[in-house]
Amino acid sequence: MRYLAWLVGASVVMLAGLIGFRFAASDRFGPDQSGLHGLTMNEPTDILFVGSSHTRQSYDARQMEEALHRRVYLLAFNGLDPVGMVPVLRDIFGRKAKPRLCVIEVYSATFGRPHAVQDSRLFFEADPALKAALLQEFVRAPRTEAKMLDAFSLLVNQGNETIVAYPLNRLALRNLSYHGGYGDKFVPGIPPAEFGRLTLPLTPEITGDPEQVAAIRAIVAMAREAEVSVAFVESPLPGPVASMPGVRSLKKSLASELRDEEVPYLDGQVGFPEDDAALFADNNHLSTQGRALFTRRVAAWLTAIEN
Repeated sequence: MRYLAWLVGASVVMLAGLIGFRFAASDRFGPDQSGLHGLTMNEPTDILFVGSSHTRQSYDARQMEEALHRRVYLLAFNGLDPVGMVPVLRDIFGRKAKPRLCVIEVYSATFGRPHAVQDSRLFFEADPALKAALLQEFVRAPRTEAKMLDAFSLLVNQGNETIVAYPLNRLALRNLSYHGGYGDKFVPGIPPAEFGRLTLPLTPEITGDPEQVAAIRAIVAMAREAEVSVAFVESPLPGPVASMPGVRSLKKSLASELRDEEVPYLDGQVGFPEDDAALFADNNHLSTQGRALFTRRVAAWLTAIEN
């Protein structure tokens, strides 16, 4: 019995030590050219793009910097929605080296669904203060058993492999990424035979999720209070997806909300060759060729709205 008590006590101490170490220091093991740690390493940034994987795959940071003559950074986490952006942007806008312009990438599909955490790297790369804010947001009501287990996983095991392989990861990602975007990685277009079958699981008459709408309003208010210019963009979708009634309904709802907030908004669908399969990697991401084309368009748009 005494041995069992010793084992339990030792396990609790080890678990507490692991959680404490990860909570206090996991952000220091993030990559130098992507994510939150990369943003800190590359400050100051003039123009900060924030969003999901669309942000990483829709813009070429080097090309954007050459066109705008500004320092650009892409802060991208898979599935990051407006609700998830709020604590992140609150932290960034409170920094001394805050960006001059923040470009928010909003994906229609995430705008229309309840908040969900899809990328554990956001929590792993956050500093302790931001971790606390993210954890508080994550476990708020309703507190289901599944949500509590996910929170435990974030605290204990998500990202441990990154700590163990840190030296190798740091070298590899430094060459693969540049200011949050892809470095020399090539993303091919989708085969034409598959292009016409692309779709998304959306109901026809869907509109913005109330929590996501409230988050967009909060982001605009925070930016104005911090005296940071803010603009919103949605990158292009393949023609078969963009023509879906659910996507059209969400785009209409998003455009209406941003019009009410009186902030610049670019719907990347307008004027983009949406029926060219070579420009898309899948049902909602651009290929390398599409990224180059859209980067030029967004750079020109940003130049116009700044002037």
